[in-house]
This record gives sequence, C-alpha cells and structure tokens, in this order.
Amino acid sequence: MKLNLMITWLFIMVDQVNSENSGIQSENCIPFKAVIIWDTYTDGYRFFYYQRVFIVKLINEMPDNSKIYLKILGSDTTSFLHFDKDHLNDSWVEKIAGINDPAPFRNNSISVEIIRNDVFDILNTNMAVEYFFVVNECSEIEEEVIKMLKKQKTFVAFAGDTDSPAVWKRLSTSKKHLKNLNDDVHGPLGPFLDILCRDSLLMCDTDMYWNGFRCYRCSYICTSIPSEFCKDECPCM
Repeated sequence: MKLNLMITWLFIMVDQVNSENSGIQSENCIPFKAVIIWDTYTDGYRFFYYQRVFIVKLINEMPDNSKIYLKILGSDTTSFLHFDKDHLNDSWVEKIAGINDPAPFRNNSISVEIIRNDVFDILNTNMAVEYFFVVNECSEIEEEVIKMLKKQKTFVAFAGDTDSPAVWKRLSTSKKHLKNLNDDVHGPLGPFLDILCRDSLLMCDTDMYWNGFRCYRCSYICTSIPSEFCKDECPCM
C-alpha cells in the first residue's frame, strides 16, 4: 500500500510539472548524457525521500532524448537504470518509486569503478556529459573520483541537516553546481536547472571549448580579462 501511494504521488508530481512546463528543450537546453549516482545509504528515511523526489524532478525536467544513466548504490550491489528521456513515456517513475527503502548499512564509498566507463566513453562525443551525485550526510567518496572529474561538469545534491561538507564542494564544478536538499525539496529547481541547461551546450571538458569540429583549450580565447566570447564558450573557467 505504501509503495502504491508513493508511485501515485510521484506520478501526480510529474504531471503537475509537465502541465506547468511543456518542456525545457530549446536552443538553450539540448539533450545530453546524464550520469546520476544515487547513494541510498542514510541513517533515516527523510533524506532518502528527499533524494528520490529530487531525482524524479531532475529527470523530468531534462530535455527529451537525453540519455539517462542512473546508478543506485545499495549496501551490497549497484543497480542500473538506463533509458532515453521521453515525456510521453514515464515508466521510469514507477521503477524509481520501487526503490522503497534506503540501504540498511554502509558497504563502500563512491569509487572510481562507478564512473570509470562513463569518463572514458570516448565514443559518445555527440552530446555533453553531466554528472550528478545525489548524496547525504552518510555518503563517502574516494579522492580519486574527485580528481577524475576535475574537468567534468559535475553537480552535487546533498541531503542533510547541515551545510554541505567540504568534500562535496570540491567535487562540484562550482558553487552553482551544488544544491542542498531540505524541506523545500518540492520547490522548483531554479538556478540549478539553469546551470544544467547551460552545461548541456558545452561539449568539451570545462577547460576547453567546441569550435564546431573539435575541442580546443580555453586559453586560446581567454585572457586575464575575459571577453564576452570567452565567458560564453568557457563559463566554468
């Protein structure tokens, strides 16, 4: 019964957002590859609930044809959910709602193995790649992961009663890529969504820009006093 109520509520939330917003896909927000790491281990259900609501809202707001790679870290295993975003097909909502309880105990920290294949997927060069870490006060991460994602577009959504620990601030590309999940989790994504859309246009690493054919270093177009062109092409510099 509890699961059925959760599924119903999540579908209502998705329908409400869709009725208010016909879709964010525009020249300012195009399909991208979203790698979402969800650490489900937490001391209480509240933060797990915040995380799940956020993930559903996040995916629902993404442009159609975005490629979603959701990796759910449990106590013993890592589950995967891969699909192309399509606002006419919301079957993914029920699958996320089916993850009904947080992991009962801590097994491992977020490791390099979780993201290695995505970082080195050199064949996927036709769209931007954005990383989303949905974590909480109990989450841990290996230092090598932070180093590996240093030049990637990396977002962090932190659920907890305190401010985000320094490790998550270091992981996120900028302070605008970091969101604290609390009692306003039901509110709009706001600036977080704006940055997500902006980054969907950035095909290269954060220290490079796309000239229409390949990636070049931002140092070619940016100086100590950046021009407007530099700010547009290399906004993460």
